[in-house]
Amino acid sequence: MLTGLLISIITPFYCGNSYMAGFYQMVEKAAKEFLAQGQERSVEVIIVNDSPWERVELPENESHSFRLIVIDNKKNSGIHQSRVNGLEKAAGEYVLFLDQDDEISGDCLCTQIKAARGADLVLGNGIFELPDHQKAAIYGNHFSLKFASRAKPNVMIRDFIVSPGQCLIKKNSIPMEWRRCVMKKNGADDYLLWLLMFNNKMSVSVNDAFVYTHKYTGGNISADLEVMFQSSLELLELLKRNPNYQYKTYRKLERTIHYKHDIHLSRKRYFTESLKNLDIFLYNVYYRLVWRGCLLGKGRYT
Repeated sequence: MLTGLLISIITPFYCGNSYMAGFYQMVEKAAKEFLAQGQERSVEVIIVNDSPWERVELPENESHSFRLIVIDNKKNSGIHQSRVNGLEKAAGEYVLFLDQDDEISGDCLCTQIKAARGADLVLGNGIFELPDHQKAAIYGNHFSLKFASRAKPNVMIRDFIVSPGQCLIKKNSIPMEWRRCVMKKNGADDYLLWLLMFNNKMSVSVNDAFVYTHKYTGGNISADLEVMFQSSLELLELLKRNPNYQYKTYRKLERTIHYKHDIHLSRKRYFTESLKNLDIFLYNVYYRLVWRGCLLGKGRYT
C-alpha cells in the first residue's frame, strides 16, 4: 500500500527494450534515496507501452523499491497521449515525466521535492552532453535558472525548459486543456504544457542541483528544427482555439515562432523581419547581451 508523499514517474515506451535495464537501475537508485529520507514516502513507476506489438521487458526476479505499473496503449498514440494515459493512472501528488532514454541523478527526487515548497512546478538544473564528449551546465548559475523559469522568456525567445525530466510537477496543477487537447505531432507537447501552466499563473520553484542529463544524439539539427516548427504550428492552433488562453500572449508567441523560423530559413530576411517584430528582436538582444553567457551550454560542468 502506498502511503504518505507519493511521486509518480511516467515513462512512454516505444520499442525501447534496449533502454529498460539501465532505466530500471536508474529509477531504483533514485527511489531508494528518496525513501531513505522519510518513512511516509512512496514512488510508483508507470510505463506506457506505445508499441503494443512489443512486450516491455524488465529485469526479472529483482526486487524494487517502487510500485510498477505497465499500461499497453491499444494502438500507437504518440508521446503526448501516452503521457496523458499514464497521468490518468497516476496516484502521486507530484509527477515526473521521463523519456525511456532519459538520465536523472540518484538524488533527483530528494532534491526536487525539497525545493518544491508547495510550488506547482520545480525546475531543476541539468547537464548537456556535448558532441566533443564534454559536459556543460544547462543553466550557468542560479539567476539564469530563475530567468528560464519565467513566462516572458518562454514566449518571446523560446522554450527554455529543455526537458520534462528536469521538472517535478504537482499533478493537480496540470491543466485539463493539456489532457484533453492531445497533440498529434511530436515535439512541442511539453512546451504546450509549460505555456498553459504559465497562463494559469503557476508558481515555480527552482533547484540548483544537477538532476537531469540531456543526451547528445547526433541528429540532423535542421531537420529537427523543421519537425519542431511543424509541431509548434499545431501548438499555436490549439492555443488559438482555447478561450482561456490570453490573446495578447498568443499573438506574441505566434510572432516569435514565425520570426525565429523565418530568419533561420533565410539570413537575408533577418533585418526586415526584425524590424517587423521589433519588440521581440530587442528582447532577444537583451537576452544575448545579459543572459546568453549563463544559459544553455555556456560554462563547463565539473
